[in-house]
Amino acid sequence: MENKFKRKSYNQAKAPQTFSDSFNYTLTANKLERYLHKPSDNFTSDDIIEYVFEKDIEMINFRYISADEKLKTINFVVTGRTELENLLKYGERVNGSSVFPYNKERHPDLYITPIFSTAFVNPFAIIPTLDIICSFFTWEGEKLSSSPENILQNAVDYFQEKSGYEIKMFSELEYYTMSQPEEGFSSDEGNYQSSEPFSKFEQLRAAAIKAIAQCGGKVRYGHAEHGAFQLNGKHYEQHEIEFLPCPPAESIRQVILSKWIIRMLGHKHGVNISFSPKVAIDKPGNGLHTHFILEKDGINILGEGSEFRKSSLKMISGILNHAGALSAFGNSIPVSYLRLAHNQLSPHHICWGPSNRSALIRIPKINMKAQNQRLSQSAMFSYDPLYIYNQTMEYRGTDASAYMHFFVAAMLIAGIDGMNNPNYLQEIKQKLASTNLYHEDDDKIKEKFKKLPESCGEAAEHLIKERKLFTETHPIFPDRVIDYIIDKLTQFEEKWDVKKIIHGNDEEQIDEFIKHFMHYR
Repeated sequence: MENKFKRKSYNQAKAPQTFSDSFNYTLTANKLERYLHKPSDNFTSDDIIEYVFEKDIEMINFRYISADEKLKTINFVVTGRTELENLLKYGERVNGSSVFPYNKERHPDLYITPIFSTAFVNPFAIIPTLDIICSFFTWEGEKLSSSPENILQNAVDYFQEKSGYEIKMFSELEYYTMSQPEEGFSSDEGNYQSSEPFSKFEQLRAAAIKAIAQCGGKVRYGHAEHGAFQLNGKHYEQHEIEFLPCPPAESIRQVILSKWIIRMLGHKHGVNISFSPKVAIDKPGNGLHTHFILEKDGINILGEGSEFRKSSLKMISGILNHAGALSAFGNSIPVSYLRLAHNQLSPHHICWGPSNRSALIRIPKINMKAQNQRLSQSAMFSYDPLYIYNQTMEYRGTDASAYMHFFVAAMLIAGIDGMNNPNYLQEIKQKLASTNLYHEDDDKIKEKFKKLPESCGEAAEHLIKERKLFTETHPIFPDRVIDYIIDKLTQFEEKWDVKKIIHGNDEEQIDEFIKHFMHYR
């Protein structure tokens, strides 16, 4: 009998030349790709219709991402071929003022039309169901320029035009499971990459990774994270799922879809899930660290050997210069600033550094020469400088409350601003953190760096000061979108005084504050 688990020789399984591996439908977890024998990027309406009738699909779910970055749903029953063809061709009307509050008067009626490449079989539906994520159009048939997806795409196109580089990205999605404590297992913060039975919900994480892949997500790996403790009669356990590099819109879609999948699995198994930036004071928070890659002709050009290129340093300098305004998009709720507070083991200062986890932008060290030496020691491997796990720059400030479409769009604008800055070299040297600031006792070293905003109000102030960068200097954001972000932050500031809550040391008030945002987004 043939051993289906037999490993291919490395002459057969050559490392991919770019981040897009050659498509093999026998290996994909996506049921549509496996049935149609083609990658999802090539799906057509005819493909969707064929799958629906061949696989006895009874319902279609149109999914879309609204202004609050949550996944919304409209259900359709499959009644016949003509009706299905019309649905896939023309889409469906939605209340635009409810989906995008900042468009109340401009676009009261919008149409959502399916993005065929996003189709997947719903892994949780009792009735056989196919889900498709949708894009937004006006009633005149034009793309809705103010939708998050189109603002992002405009920024991506603008960045490529101005810099000559393509951008790819991936995120590290962190979350907590909250369950009843179990006798016999101690809980402490030595949970990093622990295994069952010490990591109680490894199988839930594995089921999530499988479901994400079946729904079209590109997952690199998952593991237990540092957070593990008991509080108020509950067991808290932290996990992380990291994705593979892909274009920004696809990367963000799969994070939002993954949050839905993880929550659904938690509900199925009677476990609460939280992506909140902070679930308990003085315990590890949930980040949404985001890695970025610059490419030219499909090749990663961030670094050269062990050195970073000038273009990369320029981009970093621009992002750091506008980090305060970026927090308005990347840290959208009051509890975000509890995670970013002093002594909470999350970025607090605006700086960068190689392998420095206390920095806002970390450069994971990859020494290609050393990697080549390691690989050359084994006859099984051959060195390939274009291999998928290459150099990235990691922005560590964002969390799962982020308006990710807006954040990435704003970050690309900041990057372009840095590339146009003739003083970048001096500034990038000044913002280099050569020591871990979490463990630095010398206050003079910390005082060299500016601090991130410490509340929604401070983030709003930064965005107010710099709004013209995003609306005029680089005209990507409509003014009404910036107003919407500022208004939301200001409303939070009026209700929740984060600094007062933190410095008040009132445990009951802090607990109430954290609980309020435990399942916010």
